[in-house]
Amino acid sequence: MKCEDALLLMDLVMDGEADEAQEQLLRFHLNGCAACRRAMLMNRSISTEVSGFQEPSPPADLME
Repeated sequence: MKCEDALLLMDLVMDGEADEAQEQLLRFHLNGCAACRRAMLMNRSISTEVSGFQEPSPPADLME
């Protein structure tokens, strides 16, 4: 698997849209590719940080 393909699979896995076969392919690739392992760790870290953000509320006078 090429790293470009792995990066696409990472998005599917992170979004919960990958099937078991896709997750297994990604795990296999990550076992042999340090660069993609780092990318996956960074994606997980960012996702964890962003999940703690609160959705902003628009100002009350926005429509005016």
